[in-house]
Amino acid sequence: MQSIERAKAGDKVALGQLLEELASPVYRFSRRMCGSLADAEDVTQETLLSAAQNLSQYGGQASLLSWVFAIARSACSHRYRGKKNQPHQNDDALAQLASAGPDPESEAQSHEHAKVVQSGLDRLPLEQREVLWLRDVEGLSGQETAQALGLSLEAVKSRLHRARQALRQLVSAQLEAATDNPLSSCPDVVEMMSRKLEGELATADCAGL
Repeated sequence: MQSIERAKAGDKVALGQLLEELASPVYRFSRRMCGSLADAEDVTQETLLSAAQNLSQYGGQASLLSWVFAIARSACSHRYRGKKNQPHQNDDALAQLASAGPDPESEAQSHEHAKVVQSGLDRLPLEQREVLWLRDVEGLSGQETAQALGLSLEAVKSRLHRARQALRQLVSAQLEAATDNPLSSCPDVVEMMSRKLEGELATADCAGL
């Protein structure tokens, strides 16, 4: 908070450090929501510029990250309207969620699981994709996610539940198409993804991925 106050007071070094810390999560979010590399880069620049120019309006009621995500979400929505969902580049965040460790065969399988989760995420409606991304990938709290999306906490919980169910169905369908008996041999990667980010996933569970 001290760095935020210094930045608000005109400390350019503090402001630069804040923007540097925000750049990566804003870009990841924009890349996933906007659908194109060019749009994500533009939205990231617009968001950081807007955050710098309007930092004095940040009152601290929400976390800085959720406040900035709300700016990025608004910028992304202008570009998303009228566009069809487009495939996205791989993200290290999702790949790491399905990491299997050093065994090459398991690692290859986990990489495929990560691709399946990624593909399923891309096929979700925007409102489900954004709540999953903020809550389960960026790791925002329920309240922070609610603040970023302009929703009540109960609405976030309801939307997140539906999004996880939808993603689980998409992932199961894709795994079923890829193997004769997927559900008996493959873990519920969607639930494990959420549990990992909730701090509930043990090392043994990670190995199971």
